[in-house]
Amino acid sequence: EIFEVPHISEMRTHAFRVPLPGSVLDRLNPAVETHHIVARVACAGDSLTACGYPKYLQALFDRAGMNVQVRGFGVCGATAQKFADQPYWEERKLEEVRVWRPHFIVTLFGTNDAKSN
Repeated sequence: EIFEVPHISEMRTHAFRVPLPGSVLDRLNPAVETHHIVARVACAGDSLTACGYPKYLQALFDRAGMNVQVRGFGVCGATAQKFADQPYWEERKLEEVRVWRPHFIVTLFGTNDAKSN
């Protein structure tokens, strides 16, 4: 099946204010209003995530008047590589992300993957 991108005039806004094609939107939206739903955004990553940007991302959503809850799941020193000295894959935070069941996950890794050891 080929996915065709519709013209911008055919796009409608989902409850999370995300522009989506009408055919996709019809499958996502129930018959009742969904404006009360809060989108959950999980930020997973290294120390840049643990010490920084999730609170700024939350502030941006708040200023835009969007129903979004951002949580940081960063671990200082964590790496994306599974066979490094502190892989995120073995961290408790990864399970916390899964349990929270976010709608979206933003990841930021790589800084610690450049370490020499």
